[in-house]
Amino acid sequence: MTPAVRWLKARGVPFDLHPFDADGSSGYAEAAAAGMGVSAERVFKTLMVQSDQGFACMMVPAHRTLNLKRAARILGAKRAQMASTEEAERVSGYRVGGISAFGQKRPCPQWIDASAFEFERVYLSAGQRGLDLSLDPKDLEALGIQSALLTDL
Repeated sequence: MTPAVRWLKARGVPFDLHPFDADGSSGYAEAAAAGMGVSAERVFKTLMVQSDQGFACMMVPAHRTLNLKRAARILGAKRAQMASTEEAERVSGYRVGGISAFGQKRPCPQWIDASAFEFERVYLSAGQRGLDLSLDPKDLEALGIQSALLTDL
């Protein structure tokens, strides 16, 4: 059981686990979508961003790219950049390709792309490569995860 799974269970959030086989050569989120047979629009990758305001966790659809200018604006920062692999792993406590927004080693502000609310269920990393979880995006709001337009359309 991953820290993300324990974290969600402790808060009584309903979710389902979805193991899949994926090598990540085409990108972990895209591989997750293919491995689970789910559209890439419903699978959200978890990205760690760094700014002068500190670290933040941004979740965007697998087939899209985070707009760093928007991320900076949302964070109230002059600019934002992707955290290095080492920084992302150190701050989150997870390996890249399995970073979850839930149960992170050092909690930080979290945002999900507003497109998540177009679906009844979305897929997010469960805290290890080859394991995602699905949940109702409305439950994310109750957990304090904010939504905004994080990508270019």
